[in-house]
Amino acid sequence: MRVDTAIAVALSTTLVVFGAGCFDPEIPQGLGCSAQLTCPPEQRCDAVADICRPLPQGPGETISELSAQSPEVGDLFGYSVAADGARIVIGSPGAGSKSGLAHVFERDADGVWAYAGLLRASDATVEAAFGWSVAIHGDRIVVGAPYPDVTTELGTAYVFERNSAGDWAEVEQLIPSTSAANDKFGWRVGINGDHILASAPFAIATVADAGLVYAFQRTGGAWQEVQADISPFATEPGQFGLDIDMTTDRAVISAPALNGSGAVFVYERRSMWELAGNIGTAAMGQFGSSASVDGNDIAIASPAAPGADPSVAQFYRPGQPGMWTEVSSMSAANSSISDAFSIAVLGGYAIIGGITADGDQGAAFGATRDGNFQWSIVDDFSGTATKLFGFDVAVGDDFVVIGEPDDPAVPGAPGGAFVLSRSP
Repeated sequence: MRVDTAIAVALSTTLVVFGAGCFDPEIPQGLGCSAQLTCPPEQRCDAVADICRPLPQGPGETISELSAQSPEVGDLFGYSVAADGARIVIGSPGAGSKSGLAHVFERDADGVWAYAGLLRASDATVEAAFGWSVAIHGDRIVVGAPYPDVTTELGTAYVFERNSAGDWAEVEQLIPSTSAANDKFGWRVGINGDHILASAPFAIATVADAGLVYAFQRTGGAWQEVQADISPFATEPGQFGLDIDMTTDRAVISAPALNGSGAVFVYERRSMWELAGNIGTAAMGQFGSSASVDGNDIAIASPAAPGADPSVAQFYRPGQPGMWTEVSSMSAANSSISDAFSIAVLGGYAIIGGITADGDQGAAFGATRDGNFQWSIVDDFSGTATKLFGFDVAVGDDFVVIGEPDDPAVPGAPGGAFVLSRSP
């Protein structure tokens, strides 16, 4: 863990943050700590509010609470999160007058998560919202900035690579060939190896907000656009590309505004990305606001449909060619969430983040798939009394990442993210 304006030390199985008003009895005074406030091990210090808050609890322990090196009010740290192997990337699109930043963390051999890099756009501009979306695969990171020109809102996606010295450097700026005003390109990004997908969900095909997705490929050391205007429809304002997830040769792209109910489209990469099926629902709502794919598992999270007991998380497997079969679902009745914000799936484990039925607290829970492809809740990650806990989530081999970009009880708080252990 990096020592900066907030000092962080691991105590037992929890992490206590102090240095902006919180006191820990094992740390000498003189570091800017408040002697009036002592947080017990099962709580964390809210440095902005100068109060103790409960740590979120997983099946084991809170491994780490991540923060920026120099957190400031309004950073929105935790607005976007992504994980791959022993690395995590966190977006803070509100940092620096909303020009935005992204932060890289790595886990060392002792299991400690340490600050490993600060990413910023080489052409950073005020209100660009760099860090609105993030994706990571191996030594490459993609960061979306959908507002680099506040007049046109064209958007840009930035590619970073890690060199042999362990430093991250910007290597490419991705701008689609058919950019237009208000497209907000870079709203969502995905990367796997030499392939990147980036969306512009408010792009005009033949109608406004139809949405487009663009494919890029690294060839000869350079990134090139290889497929423009990916969209299964052009005459409906479906906001295609509001969420994206991808693996080696499969991608899921959501269109939650399509026909007033929403849909998720499945693409497979052959010589090009080709439509391989779609998943929809007859219920009114925003089906597919968040979607994730891993192998033959597709997980979809949606907010509540008006007047219905929502299926906040649904899971699908391949059926007949071009068809995906729902194998399991979870409603507000059997989870702590009524409106789902986010979902991520990896290796038969899924994490779902959202807001509780009373609307007062964020929450997240984990689910696993059994041999019959049924999903059931195994982990309940209790929130920290803030509405945006679980706003974005990611899952690793033995951990989950939960973003908490702001605390409504503390206006202008910088935000945070938690790394928690999870069930196998």
